Amino acid sequence: AVELRLIEHTVRLGVERSIGFDRDAAERLKAEITAEVQTLVDVAGVDRSTLRSVKRFDGAIRAAGGSVPKKQGKGGQIPAVAKTDDWMQLRHPEPRVQTLIDARLAATSESPTLARIDTLLRLDKAHGGIPPVLAYAAAHTGRWSGAGSGVNLQNLPSRGGGANTKIRKLLVARPGHRLVGADLGQIEARVLAWAAGQDDLLAAFAGGRDVYSEFAANVFGEEVRKPRDDDSPEVAKRLKALRHVGKTAVLGLGYRMGRKRFWAGLQQAPELAALVASGELSPAVAAAVVRGYRTTYRRIAGTWKAVEEAALDVIGGASRRDVGPLSFRCADDSLLLDLPSGRWLRYPAARSEPRSRDIEFLDGDGNLVRKCIDGPQILARMPEEKALHGGVFIENAVQAIARDVFAEAMLRIEGNGHEILLHVHDEVIVETLEGAADDTLESVCHELRRAPSWA
Repeated sequence: AVELRLIEHTVRLGVERSIGFDRDAAERLKAEITAEVQTLVDVAGVDRSTLRSVKRFDGAIRAAGGSVPKKQGKGGQIPAVAKTDDWMQLRHPEPRVQTLIDARLAATSESPTLARIDTLLRLDKAHGGIPPVLAYAAAHTGRWSGAGSGVNLQNLPSRGGGANTKIRKLLVARPGHRLVGADLGQIEARVLAWAAGQDDLLAAFAGGRDVYSEFAANVFGEEVRKPRDDDSPEVAKRLKALRHVGKTAVLGLGYRMGRKRFWAGLQQAPELAALVASGELSPAVAAAVVRGYRTTYRRIAGTWKAVEEAALDVIGGASRRDVGPLSFRCADDSLLLDLPSGRWLRYPAARSEPRSRDIEFLDGDGNLVRKCIDGPQILARMPEEKALHGGVFIENAVQAIARDVFAEAMLRIEGNGHEILLHVHDEVIVETLEGAADDTLESVCHELRRAPSWA
């Protein structure tokens, strides 16, 4: 009854609706991007061909006093200079090296960014607007993704700056109308707390407390809060940085992320560059934050092991195992994870195999030690073979539950007469008459705040 309506909603989005597009602003943005890239190239003092060539860029970095790490390529070790490589995302202490990195990132993204704007211009010319084409249940968790139109509208963030945020602002309302948007705040962290029975965290969210600041204050042993108007710039900057660590931890550590990956994420955050450069944020501090999360939210950490053991029991022959609102069972050679909404996630050809591996961890005295552990691992075909553990199961389940909360809210929003033009993960955007914008926003938020009948 729910999913068929959501399929119909997805079809109607693509064939009946369109989003307005500001063509003049699009042409101005293209010129602005080209000028910004050229400025960075001029400051770097190299030509674009050097920035786009892996080999020549590697040579330029070495000439500037830097050293590019290697990664495994198809034909052997190659420089790790793709925009997604960690080294390219970190702030380098040598300004000349950082200038080259900034220029390469800009130069390599210029062509695809301009091509994306040109595609939107063509779509608008052909359709009189941008068709919001989405793919129903494209992700394993049931979430939608962009499809078919040539531009993935779900890859246009509303915040964070950058070219894609500017491109999103080219999507506009028709004359006499306004676009109204709202999203589910901290939805995954809330669902995780509910599913794991971490009632103190759930109560903090329900009470409107600043969970990120509270956690950071507990970890760092000092006051952390949102800056006030009377704070000095130095104090405000520090408060923002420490709170960002708390936010990153609360939103990111719930799926069993380890200290190495967490530290890599902290290093890539521009808000934390000063703390990383000063050494106040270090691998040891990152490890302490991870320990602090698992100590503070013990029920969440305990759920990782509980769901993994439940899955192993079912694979081993048990008929069903429940962990809170989640339930595992087997059917048709697949491991099924039943969700409280009535949907389920499928893990095809799931099986258990023996595993022996070495792990690194910090002991009670802060020493890095290595230990060999033996135990079963869970493998499934997803569609390639993938190793699964408690953190993966919880991440899948939480994202799927959050999707179901959001999907049912969308149906209620449309049932109230509001035409959804686009939704991006946990954000919904509707178009309404100019004079009705405030009432529409209130109605949309009311439906997003409503808990589903099954939770």
